[in-house]
Amino acid sequence: MESDKESYAQAIFDIAWNLSLGQDPKSAVPLVNGKYYWCPQKVLTQEEAKMLKNK
Repeated sequence: MESDKESYAQAIFDIAWNLSLGQDPKSAVPLVNGKYYWCPQKVLTQEEAKMLKNK
């Protein structure tokens, strides 16, 4: 599986940004159980995995 690294990076930034402003990060990023961010995942075929490995 491959995670959506752009979405994950944006969520990390949004959480850090809100915390630096003294704001609740839950207002910017939906959290599971109020604690965890779920990063979208994508199942890769063997061919897609080989292409990514060779980049």
